[in-house]
Amino acid sequence: MFATGADEFAEFRSQPTTATSTSTLLSKPRQLMRRFLRLAPGPIQYARAAPVIEEAPHDELHVTLPLPGAHAEDVHVTLHAAELLVSNEITHATRTITLPSAVLPDASAAFKDGKLSVTLHKCASPLDNDMHSIMVR
Repeated sequence: MFATGADEFAEFRSQPTTATSTSTLLSKPRQLMRRFLRLAPGPIQYARAAPVIEEAPHDELHVTLPLPGAHAEDVHVTLHAAELLVSNEITHATRTITLPSAVLPDASAAFKDGKLSVTLHKCASPLDNDMHSIMVR
């Protein structure tokens, strides 16, 4: 695959001896990662997508979050002050999204084609400190 002429990882195949220091053992993973990244054909992409938060007219916020493989009935959305908590019942994953401003609890959420869309209404300050469940359509 990548012919460099030398075995780049030979030293990592040898077994550590009792005389090997702790700092040497701890530096090996860093060295291994540096060599791996140097030999990689291009930049490494991370799969976790960030939510998109858009400010809309009429003091609205639109939050869009990709949830590939999820189903609407497994997604739960909760609002707490200026935080949106999104959980997936199947994967047991939870995301907390900090909103740019306080919002009213009368939000709406829709799930379609692997994307969760939440519409929220901004307000000057949080009305309460309660948790509000938002039904996902």
